[in-house]
Amino acid sequence: MKSNRRNTGDLKPKFLQHLHEIFVDSTDILSFWQGFKPRLQQLIPFENYALFLWEAESQSFVCFDINPRELENMVNYQLEEGIVDWLFSKSRPCHLRDFRKMNYSEAVWPEVDHLILFPLTVTRQPVGFLEIAVPSWDEHGSKIELALTQLLCDLFASSVARFRLSEDLEHTNKTLGNIKSQLLHAGKLIALGELTSGIAHEVNNPLTTILGRIQILMMNKTLPQALIEKLKIVENETKRVAQIIRQLLNFSRRNSEQVDTEVVDINATILNSLQLTRHALEVEGIDVEIKLNENLRQVLGDSNQLQQVFINLITNAKQAMSRGGKLKISSEMQNGFVKIVFSDTGCGIPIEFRNKIFEPFFTTKLDNGGTGLGLAISKEIIEKHRGKIQVRSAKNRGTTFIIKLPVNR
Repeated sequence: MKSNRRNTGDLKPKFLQHLHEIFVDSTDILSFWQGFKPRLQQLIPFENYALFLWEAESQSFVCFDINPRELENMVNYQLEEGIVDWLFSKSRPCHLRDFRKMNYSEAVWPEVDHLILFPLTVTRQPVGFLEIAVPSWDEHGSKIELALTQLLCDLFASSVARFRLSEDLEHTNKTLGNIKSQLLHAGKLIALGELTSGIAHEVNNPLTTILGRIQILMMNKTLPQALIEKLKIVENETKRVAQIIRQLLNFSRRNSEQVDTEVVDINATILNSLQLTRHALEVEGIDVEIKLNENLRQVLGDSNQLQQVFINLITNAKQAMSRGGKLKISSEMQNGFVKIVFSDTGCGIPIEFRNKIFEPFFTTKLDNGGTGLGLAISKEIIEKHRGKIQVRSAKNRGTTFIIKLPVNR
């Protein structure tokens, strides 16, 4: 019988060097296993194997890697629970002799007589187990190979735990980052509400006086035309300030308002919004392509607020296509939601701004009188309708806004 033993003394220098390189270079469990497996094969030559790792979510051992590959879809294959229990209770390798005679061996490795199982544990907690199938086994001196292989399996288990801990920490940091962003956003809204209540009273009255005086001056027909033109600029800017104040007030009030619940026909709301903005789109040379699902289900919400969102998105698209272009508007059903899409061929949104566009006061349209509240208000409205709004964009390649609203059940 051919021996499976290797001269372990000859393996030390390069073996330890390769092992060190694996620990340093690996970035995840898969890359670590791919580098680690050849080191195991230096101790016990094998071709057929199966690596199972414990999955906390399903509370079961899931096949991570297997050879031959034809068996990778054999999800239901499990060893008898008694063997697995014994494996982890003893925390040492389990050698199944005459494996070929067992009932399930024909479905797994029909040419294998010996199956060796190695437990993967960290502080006595199961991480997984490794099956190695060999056609023959030399019992003489095999304890050394088994002990060394188990030692390597312990190192592998520790590395698996380390990688998973790193993944958990990364996920936790991401979650904390999201919570921090939400708290900052909430803080901005609170500050905005406190600010606008004072601004409205202190600024609106002087603005009304200024606007009235300017309009009276403009009625004086003896004034030079050049002066009247300058007064028109002052009038327009004063009106813009008044509009900003109104938007601030509306935004702060909306945070505490509840959505009026009525059955809303989304297609009709889209068409109404388009009717109000069609002339402005035609002036800019923008073609509109509409594709609405006639069998669209209704949603529960406030049609006026949703129309405000649609008009805002259409207006944004118009401003992004100052040299003309195409605006596509569509509606469809998707997994119990009404999906509305506004897609333009405009200048797009730079990647560095994409995560900021829904923040209050953020705008890239200062020259066009942008206040940075349109998309923030739109997001607030959609979320109060228990929906979601997403954006996909690339610079100079257009922008697509996707809205999903739950249907009225």
